Amino acid sequence: MGRPAPKRRGTVARVGNYAADIDTTGMSDDDKAFFTGTPMNKIESDYVKGTGRASSIEAVKRVRKANKQPPLRGY
Repeated sequence: MGRPAPKRRGTVARVGNYAADIDTTGMSDDDKAFFTGTPMNKIESDYVKGTGRASSIEAVKRVRKANKQPPLRGY
């Protein structure tokens, strides 16, 4: 007999030091990213600054999605 499947947690929004479960039905992707996203790390921010193009932010978004990382916050 196998182990029972782990329970799935809801989406947790973090704003400042406060965290709570939120209902994301009907939210746009930008709103979800604001509550659940993370800021750029040093490598990503250096890449965006180095290229100087708006398309580099889209590239970072696509890379994060492909690697199953949290979305960018505020972009």
